[in-house]
Amino acid sequence: MEVKWIQLLKEKIREKKGSGLIEAVVLFLVTMMFFSVAFEYLRIQMVANNIRDAYERAILTVASENYNEVYAGFREEDFIGGVYEGGSGGGGKLGELPEWISLNDYGSVGEELEELLVLKCEDGVYTSDKDKYILKDIEVQVKEGSASTSGKYEVKGEITMEIPIYFASVKITQAEIPLKVKTAYTPKY
Repeated sequence: MEVKWIQLLKEKIREKKGSGLIEAVVLFLVTMMFFSVAFEYLRIQMVANNIRDAYERAILTVASENYNEVYAGFREEDFIGGVYEGGSGGGGKLGELPEWISLNDYGSVGEELEELLVLKCEDGVYTSDKDKYILKDIEVQVKEGSASTSGKYEVKGEITMEIPIYFASVKITQAEIPLKVKTAYTPKY
C-alpha cells in the first residue's frame, strides 16, 4: 500500500499541469513587497514635505510678527530692533568693533508648529499622535539686512524629524531626518 502512495506522489511531481502557479505566487509576493516599500517611502516623503512646509510657514509668521527688525541696523540702535554689543562705547576693548544683536520680541516658532501640525509638546520635543513622528532640535537663525552680506533679512531654520518606518504594518526602525528651511525678505524699494 505504501508503494502505491509513493508512486502516486512521484507521478504528481513529474506532472507539468499547473507548473506556472508557483511562479505566479512568487511574482505576486515580490510585487506586493515592492509596492509596500514604495508606498512607505512615499508616506515618509509626504510627511516630511508637510512638516517642512509648516516649519517654513511658522518661521515666516514669526519673522513677519517681528517686521520691525528688517531695517533695525539702519535705525536708532537700541530703541528699535536690538542693541550693539562690544566696542569702546559698549564696555568693550578699544578698537573692538561693535556687533549688532537683534532682539526678536514676538512669537515662537515652536508654538506656531504646534498649532499648524496639531502637536503635543513635552520638554521641547513635539509629537504627533496621527503620524507618530517626533520633532526636536528646533534651531532658527535670524540675520537682519545690514549684518548679512546679501542685504536681505534672512531666516534659516533646521529641525530634526524622527519617523517610524513600517513594513507590512510592522515597525522596523526609526529614521532621523534633518529638515532645513531658508527664507529671506527682500525689500522692493
